[in-house]
Amino acid sequence: MRDQEPLEAWLFIVTWQQENPLPRASSAETRQQLHDLSMFLDAAAPGKVDYGKLRGGTITPYTTPFLTPAEALEAQRIFRTVWELGGAGQSYVQEGLLQVIALACTTESIPFWQQLLDLTRPRD
Repeated sequence: MRDQEPLEAWLFIVTWQQENPLPRASSAETRQQLHDLSMFLDAAAPGKVDYGKLRGGTITPYTTPFLTPAEALEAQRIFRTVWELGGAGQSYVQEGLLQVIALACTTESIPFWQQLLDLTRPRD
């Protein structure tokens, strides 16, 4: 995470969304964003991914403010793929995915958060 205090950043986003309500993105648009990111990852070689080349940018709370429970599960799957592939700009993509998964506030995400506690790389 880039922020000194991730909780503070998350609270800022929640407050900002309450004060500046955005029209909810249609599920079709959100699914398309998730699909585009998934297709980008499928075409990438491990360790050679450059997320700066991702057309349309990455998923963030500002571009994809709300996820349905099914979309949150897909975002979790994509997060795991990003983790495995690595690459330049990985942390920005992961941060955006984690934020939108958290803002989805689904109980289906609890096992995902528990799994993250054990997520380490061999060199860690």
